[in-house]
Amino acid sequence: MAALLRRRWCMLAGMWKSARSFGAVLVLLAPLAAPAAGTQAPLPRESPSLFWAGADIGYGSVARSYSVTGDSREGKVAFALRGGIQLDPRLLLGVEFGGWTLQSAGGGNPATGEAIGTRFLIVQVYPLAHSAFFVRGGGGRVVYSNDRQGESGASGSGGVLGIGYDFDVKRRDGEHTAFYITSSLDYSAGSFSDATSPPGVVQDQRYRALSARIGLTFR
Repeated sequence: MAALLRRRWCMLAGMWKSARSFGAVLVLLAPLAAPAAGTQAPLPRESPSLFWAGADIGYGSVARSYSVTGDSREGKVAFALRGGIQLDPRLLLGVEFGGWTLQSAGGGNPATGEAIGTRFLIVQVYPLAHSAFFVRGGGGRVVYSNDRQGESGASGSGGVLGIGYDFDVKRRDGEHTAFYITSSLDYSAGSFSDATSPPGVVQDQRYRALSARIGLTFR
């Protein structure tokens, strides 16, 4: 009986010693596991929305070179509509319909209006952890439209590369969707062939445009 009690006592003492050792280890590791003063632990990633969309407007400096006539540079209104699917919160795929209004069609005169339009496939990547900074790039079709008397449009190809930032203005966490004010700066270049402009002159054109935009993005 005495031997049994001694064995149980030794067992309990060993368990108590192990518990004390384990507690000491926890005390030593606690400062490493806890966030440092003035910092916050990373928040869990939200479930992404499947689709995203955006629209923006801004100002673009458009330079054009021609195969026959002299070069030109103009400051014009820039616009874009874009949308697609969200493979990951930091990887967006989609299409962009944008461009620059070179001459507004108005005043009841149908023989006015000139624009360069883009139809691009784009990729938008957020490369920095915990940042809404993004890089956007893509390419596709360029359409030059010209409604002036004796002139005509053409089509070709082009591309775009830009950077931007999403400023969070509204979030609906229950549905995992969000709205952002998006500012961006992008460079686009392309070309099109056999455009008639000025009247009677058929020539190829190349364009280069640097555009600053602001708009609204949903993702």
